[in-house]
Amino acid sequence: MIQEIFFRDFVRVKGTWYMLDMRFTQDAGNECMAFQCARPGEPCNGHDVWSQRGMPLTEKAFKECRKEFIEYMQSRE
Repeated sequence: MIQEIFFRDFVRVKGTWYMLDMRFTQDAGNECMAFQCARPGEPCNGHDVWSQRGMPLTEKAFKECRKEFIEYMQSRE
């Protein structure tokens, strides 16, 4: 049995919750995506608000992805 490698976390930026999800996707390869949510554990909308591609699927890369996403969202008006 092949086990899928993925990482997931919820972060709150400027009062809005986001789910970060990093995994291999058929269309984009390794990808870290962010989706807006009502709150952790609630279903998120199906449209990503941010994504990065091409990183390794490691905990270190996921932490960097998380940091970059938060910085990106905080810099937006």
